[in-house]
Amino acid sequence: MTLYLDGRRTMEWKPKGLLYGGQAPFRLGAMNSGINPLRGALDEVRVYDRALTPDEALGLFATKPEISACKRIPVASPEQAARTLAGMFWSKTDTLVCSSDDDYASALVASALAARLKVPLLYWSGNAFSVEAQAVIKTLGASRMIAVGPSAAPSPVGLERILLADSVAALAWMRKQNLPVNYLAAVNPQDRELGRVRKVSLLGPLLAAGREGAVAVLDFKTQWKVPFSASTQNAGKENGTSENDQRQGRIEVNGKAETFLVSAGKNNQNRWIEFKGPDGKLTKPYRTGDRVELCGRPYTLALDPGSGLGHADVWLTWPGVPDIRGRLQSHYQALGGYPEYLCLLGEPDVIPTDLLAKAPDDGEDIPSDQPLANADDDPFLELALGRMVGEDLYSASLAAVRALSYEVLLNGSDASWSGRIGSAGWVSRVESIAEQYGFKIAPHHSGKEGRITDSSPLREVALIVHGAHSWWLEFGGLVEWYSDVLIAPAILESSGCSTMRLDRDELGRSVPERLLRNGALNVTGNLHNGIAQQSLYRSEFWNAVLQGKSVGQAHRYALNRALLGMMDKGQIDSGGDRYQFYNRALFGDPAVRIRIPGTPQERPARAEQDGATVRVYAPQEWMHSRVSPSKEWNSVFEYLHYSAAANIGIEMCWSHKNRCDMPTYYYTVELRSGGAPVDIQRGSPLPDPLAWNGKVWVDEHQDGTRSLFWRVRMLDENIATGQRIHPASPIVFGLKPGNQKK
Repeated sequence: MTLYLDGRRTMEWKPKGLLYGGQAPFRLGAMNSGINPLRGALDEVRVYDRALTPDEALGLFATKPEISACKRIPVASPEQAARTLAGMFWSKTDTLVCSSDDDYASALVASALAARLKVPLLYWSGNAFSVEAQAVIKTLGASRMIAVGPSAAPSPVGLERILLADSVAALAWMRKQNLPVNYLAAVNPQDRELGRVRKVSLLGPLLAAGREGAVAVLDFKTQWKVPFSASTQNAGKENGTSENDQRQGRIEVNGKAETFLVSAGKNNQNRWIEFKGPDGKLTKPYRTGDRVELCGRPYTLALDPGSGLGHADVWLTWPGVPDIRGRLQSHYQALGGYPEYLCLLGEPDVIPTDLLAKAPDDGEDIPSDQPLANADDDPFLELALGRMVGEDLYSASLAAVRALSYEVLLNGSDASWSGRIGSAGWVSRVESIAEQYGFKIAPHHSGKEGRITDSSPLREVALIVHGAHSWWLEFGGLVEWYSDVLIAPAILESSGCSTMRLDRDELGRSVPERLLRNGALNVTGNLHNGIAQQSLYRSEFWNAVLQGKSVGQAHRYALNRALLGMMDKGQIDSGGDRYQFYNRALFGDPAVRIRIPGTPQERPARAEQDGATVRVYAPQEWMHSRVSPSKEWNSVFEYLHYSAAANIGIEMCWSHKNRCDMPTYYYTVELRSGGAPVDIQRGSPLPDPLAWNGKVWVDEHQDGTRSLFWRVRMLDENIATGQRIHPASPIVFGLKPGNQKK
């Protein structure tokens, strides 16, 4: 039996016995013996005398909606659809964009290019245009044809041909035509057969057209976390390893095979793998995150038994970040530089994330997009990156259209929701800062009243700050994966654990994907468990959003400031700050920009440069709070004192001694400069313990300029008493010729 939901195959089941003549009634919609029943209603029931094909099932759903305001145009093929639209919306044009009707990858590029040029798109079949298409070309009076694709293009009489082999060639041509591209939609055209959610690549041209960008084709036959297990038999004493902690297995992939030995240290934490060569000798040990040539490909390894669906000793992923970045770099070179935005279309089983070890001796992997946002050799991120995902193509399409039409929605009859912010779960201090920018605060949703309903105030807000125990099926106390409560277009940011995992549920259920279906613009949260060090990202993310940056820019802004905290502490290979830097993810179109109701009522923290002098000003207003610690913490203090202010980044780390999160408050100076390097020197005294550590970090830019970063501690606060030490404002720094540390 195959179950289809909205035309999409959801699951297959091989029942025991017959579906007819049984003693018990057949129940549709029960799961796990009724623990999770189908929540909803069946609109219609039909009985057929044979099983429908997948295309027939999809066709029934696709023809179901009847929208009176839309005119339906019956067509038999993409070729007919293209020429029909060309004839409907153009009377004359000097340029056409064309590609073959059986080359999906080229069609993605061609459709985005046609939209950018605002000219018709046509397809040829075989090596010629149809008679009907030739008639359209003649009627339109075209004199130039831009043909996209590697195959031979037709040569209509009287048309100049411009041949563009692929997406790289298209970008190079756009550069020559002085068509700026600041947004790349990266697609894998093989997602028609690959991945859990198919054909999200179709949204690439849509987003590229709406953002004045282009499509970048990443044509990979992706292998995402392919599992292999060792036998339960001991492998014997090999290479000095005791037989009790070493097992042997076999990898068979790409028509080839490899024998491996997997070993583990105490408590199964320190896991490594070795491979047997043709001579029987073992390779060096490999660990999670390493790349190794296996069966003809360089695979990235994950060694955590629970890394993917089910259980395995080793998981193989291809392509890796070097492969993907290599393809992207060819596009950047064609453009003459990297764009501002990069949107990845599809889940990691289509365009993989990087897989980084949580720590050098830890088998757990962090599936992070951050390495793909770095386009040069320094550690800072250049690209405002987001990943467009969805429960299915329909809901992903809806999320993309919602992002592109956000400005239109703001001009609707009632857009009051766009000026409100709300929070759920643990109490947040973001609302108080947002209030300074003109946002109104919706009633707090603690979660004790249950998940949001159709009457919840959080349905009508533009920003939602969430913090509660969570996982990939639930934003704790706010919403679950099956929620049908629609919300206004909003950014949701969560501190909950593992909310952004897309590769752990056998049925593909995901609460952020459900939120994108139900109205969210973007969702940002943790891929694995969230820890205290995420506070720096979270506070800086909201600082950037309120400054007016787009969501992708805010994500980059916050990550780069989290990176500074990580580097200041020397956490290059391990540590809580490093973990949280890679642990955050952003879903949705990165170019979305929220409307900010007004300018801040009180001046936020800021830095001002006057020649060789930089002055750092404290925020005009701090917001202080006294809260009771969580009972789970068993804190030694009765009350905890925390503060917040606009443009202040808040670091947190867990204190085992005090059993609570301990804050540190920073303002990050970012000074853009060109020409010769300069050194930074403090010119005014700072009271203990607010002394500057003297570290300056440099981010080189593609235009030859650089950003100098340094962090200034702006407040010391006694967590138990609330006693505070402030530096005298402004704090003065001097610039002089020299060499920065990197």
